[in-house]
Amino acid sequence: MVPVINLEWIQKIHRDRAARGYSTEAVMDVILRRMPDYVRYIVPQFALTNINFQRVPIPIEKVFAKLKHLLRKRARRTKPDVLQAIGEILDTYSPEECSNYLVSSGYASV
Repeated sequence: MVPVINLEWIQKIHRDRAARGYSTEAVMDVILRRMPDYVRYIVPQFALTNINFQRVPIPIEKVFAKLKHLLRKRARRTKPDVLQAIGEILDTYSPEECSNYLVSSGYASV
């Protein structure tokens, strides 16, 4: 799985406009200026991993943030071990916790 660059751009534009007061044009300028470094340093790393988590729209982003944090703590390195750890971690998510992710992201109460 390779990250979807456009989704990352959309999230960055939204965040930088809302939280930092930047114009869309200013954010796009930064994205485009940094693109050669992204292609040179980040993209080659995708070939060295078995799983590449991408940024996804909220509230799923919160679920993945927790998953990535707990997965790093387990420090599994082989593909079977990583997949097993993902399954074990996802089993710890309660229905209430998932509901809270939706509510805290601004969706109607579930």
